[in-house]
Amino acid sequence: MSCRAGVFRGVVYVGVAFSILAAVVGIVIRVVPVKMGGNCPESEKFPPPPLKSGPVPGGGVATLALMGNTSCAQLMDRSVWCWGDGRVLHAGVLEKPTQIFSASPRKNMVLGGFTRCDITEENRARCTKGVGLPVGPPSDFILELPNVKHLVVGAHHACAIREREQEGLWCWGANDSKQIIDSSKAIATPTRVTFAPSGSTENVAVGDDFTCAQASGQNVECWGSNRLGQLGGGGQDLSISHATVMQTESTVQLVAGNDHACALSKDGRLRCWGANAFGQLGDGTTENRSSPVEVKGLDGPTQQIVASSNQTCAVMATGMLYCWGETLDCPWESSCWSPRYQSMPPVRIPDLNNVVDLALGEHHACALRRDGSVACWGENSYRQVSDGMPFFKDEGYGNQKYCGSYIRFLKKGATDHPVPVIW
Repeated sequence: MSCRAGVFRGVVYVGVAFSILAAVVGIVIRVVPVKMGGNCPESEKFPPPPLKSGPVPGGGVATLALMGNTSCAQLMDRSVWCWGDGRVLHAGVLEKPTQIFSASPRKNMVLGGFTRCDITEENRARCTKGVGLPVGPPSDFILELPNVKHLVVGAHHACAIREREQEGLWCWGANDSKQIIDSSKAIATPTRVTFAPSGSTENVAVGDDFTCAQASGQNVECWGSNRLGQLGGGGQDLSISHATVMQTESTVQLVAGNDHACALSKDGRLRCWGANAFGQLGDGTTENRSSPVEVKGLDGPTQQIVASSNQTCAVMATGMLYCWGETLDCPWESSCWSPRYQSMPPVRIPDLNNVVDLALGEHHACALRRDGSVACWGENSYRQVSDGMPFFKDEGYGNQKYCGSYIRFLKKGATDHPVPVIW
């Protein structure tokens, strides 16, 4: 049977099957005409349509910020637009980008641990409830911290590099593994960290229950839990609560996931250590590493690194994007421990070039490209990726490629293919 002769019969079969599926599980499905037949010539197989996000308000996107199942973009006019699970922002579930905060003198916004922090032009951090802070009215900032040079917020604690008379590293939040100070009590207010390396702190990263920091010209130092070697000192001795990570003195960027950390050096080389069950260290194995190992398979020098949960991603100087570790298309509430959801060594994210900024949520990611468009992929249970996902992928029946177009889905799920954010 020829390709064209099988069109009508194939469409009928697919239409009936999908109608039954929709009726059973309540999926909303949008089907577009497709050419059926597995032996169709290459000339009749068309690539996916290019990413198009439409005009972006506010002069375009400046930076991205993701947290859990929430996606946000700060625009050039300093307004903040979010989509996905907006409950942490007291905005409900947002199925498309919605303006949450109007233009203000904020310089940057940081999300994490059910906390939002605004950094003002005067380098003052203003944070809402979360990570060790008392519960307050929804719109109120509970904490204000002046002279902040850099701020990171993790799932359970946060740290700020401060300057001037408060110079040093200040942290607050959970402290059950002594990830802040030598005590077992939670730290409700920002406290100067005595574990921090001496000298001017340049970089800091926070994991689930450990902290890493680096002073100018010195090796990275980590403290807190060492159960998976995440302190990087060359062993998994649980009695060790502080360690020096060797060969990291030229670090220019430091990031951490749940139980692993990575350091980017001045020459663009990338080293990681700690938990590696999903291949998140990028060395091509799933063995935990208590000392830094070099990430393999990257094409050229690295410009930016991002880590979250069990994933790591790198933006290359060429604008290409590589990710490794737990893949972001694991369906919500499914087991992700199989090799199906492990990516090792690093793999290039398709159809994404000229990336200038990247942010990771718990199980999704968004990338900002040089032309101002934003594309996201991963878990989409709260529409944190996109309201419409033309490249939905799920076990068994998603992303089915036939001759011609794709069958399109509008469904909660997960995708491993970047889709545009429609403004």
